[in-house]
This record gives sequence, structure tokens and C-alpha cells, in this order.
Amino acid sequence: MATKMNWNRVRYVGRQTFDHRGEFKRRDRANAYLVKCYQAQRAAAKRRGIAFEFSYSEWLATWERSGRLRERGTMSGNYQMGRLGDRGPYASSNVAIITLEENHRQAAENRKARLTAPSTDWITASSTAAVPW
Repeated sequence: MATKMNWNRVRYVGRQTFDHRGEFKRRDRANAYLVKCYQAQRAAAKRRGIAFEFSYSEWLATWERSGRLRERGTMSGNYQMGRLGDRGPYASSNVAIITLEENHRQAAENRKARLTAPSTDWITASSTAAVPW
């Protein structure tokens, strides 16, 4: 007659003496969240046609240096990474951590300045294309 298999004993075969599986769970979840935030910002910049020259470590260092990492977001009172003058790429030398309201105010000012600036498009259009008149 065969003896009954002890599955409790089989469960431990091959397992290390100390089980560290859940030890870093909270930190790993936080890191995964920040990586997703970085990837989302990089993808949004790509959609808008803006160069994104941050590596993950540079991006995280910029946010940690500002002290506003826990307050970043898209809601009122949260902080965002704004480009200086809304020109150029997202790079460590070209960004500032500012509030959402400040970012919107600067964007409106820059948009207004671009719309009221004298346009020189007619010069390049007439010099490169055949003028119908």
C-alpha cells in the first residue's frame, strides 16, 4: 500500500531558508508608480511634438530636488514641470517646477505674445513658391 503524499512538505522543497518576497513590496510599488509617471510625461511630450531629454534618474532627481514630488499632478494646486518660455525641450536646464495655475498663466502669456508678434510667413512663402499675381 502506498503512503499518502505530504503536500505540505513538498511545498518547501527548493525554497530558500529566508523568505524575502514581501519585504520590499511597498517601495517597489512606489517605484513602479513613478516610472509610469515618467513614461506618461514622456509620451505626452511626444504627442505634442516636444523633445524630452530626461532619463528617468534625471527626471526623478529634478522632482526630488524641488521637494514637490508628492504634490505633482494635474489638479488645482498641484505642481507641474513647466518649460521656460514654453520653448525648447524638456531638459534639466530648461524646466522649472511650478504650480498648475502658474503654468497655465505662462502658457496664455506666451500664446498671446506669439499671436501678436508680427508675422513674417509671407516673406518665406513668396520667396519659395510661385506667386500667383
